[in-house]
Amino acid sequence: MKKCGYDAIVIHGASKNPVFLEISDEGVKFHSAEDIWGKDTYETDDICKKRIVIPEAQVMVIGSVGENLVRL
Repeated sequence: MKKCGYDAIVIHGASKNPVFLEISDEGVKFHSAEDIWGKDTYETDDICKKRIVIPEAQVMVIGSVGENLVRL
């Protein structure tokens, strides 16, 4: 994120549908995550890494706990 020129990202509100956030040199984009919703963190990580064309990109996922809005 820092390499793309962002020190922090603040997101207000909530999406009605599952989305994932892509942060790159081209900007910040939201993409549909409906097809990966409900998958475990390992599978989600693999799917996201295949969609990203930048080899050194990193992925952060929330898993089923985040999907179910569990507060730990």
